[in-house]
Amino acid sequence: MPFTDSEGTRIYYDDRGTGELVLLCLPGWCVHHTMFVPLAERLSVHHRVLAMDWRGHGKSQASDRDFGKAEMLADVLAVIDASAAQSVIPIAQAHGGWVAIELRRRLGERVPKLIFTSWNPIFTSGNPLAPPFLATMQALQDDARWRDIVEHLLTIWLSGAPASVATQIRNETGSHGFEDWARAGREVAAHSRWIIWHGERSIFSERERQRVYPG
Repeated sequence: MPFTDSEGTRIYYDDRGTGELVLLCLPGWCVHHTMFVPLAERLSVHHRVLAMDWRGHGKSQASDRDFGKAEMLADVLAVIDASAAQSVIPIAQAHGGWVAIELRRRLGERVPKLIFTSWNPIFTSGNPLAPPFLATMQALQDDARWRDIVEHLLTIWLSGAPASVATQIRNETGSHGFEDWARAGREVAAHSRWIIWHGERSIFSERERQRVYPG
């Protein structure tokens, strides 16, 4: 059961399989490394697979202070350092995608590719879904409304999901209270507004776009 230290906080990561190139599973807000277990079991037959819990999530230590993308980047860098992985391909779920991009910027060619699943960059040009999405992220930061908003989101996200998956996700998300969901809403909204102000093409540099969207 590997742990590492990130700025004085114990961070848990699962480590299975072997291989020089490492697949690094990054969950989103308020879910845990366990969501990647079925995938990690399959991938680890041929690859080394790491799956981590952010501070305040899963088996990692609770944080005694506020945190966001910068601290999450510190967490993942600590895991990479502790695992001695020289090259990693992040498999990032939801908000983990923003951390994956920063990881690529920090480590350069040590992160040769990025994989995103259910990611949430909100492109605003002509997108009628952007305003209600941002309003929902704001509502997550309201102590009087957050529980109803989380239930609304889970109902949408888990529509059609197998019962076992729905139960696992509800158990994981249900272990997080207002502070974590408010952070999630704040961070997701902040990055979405960053796109509004800086432009959709600014998520990646031109060189990064060519690597992520070849051709």
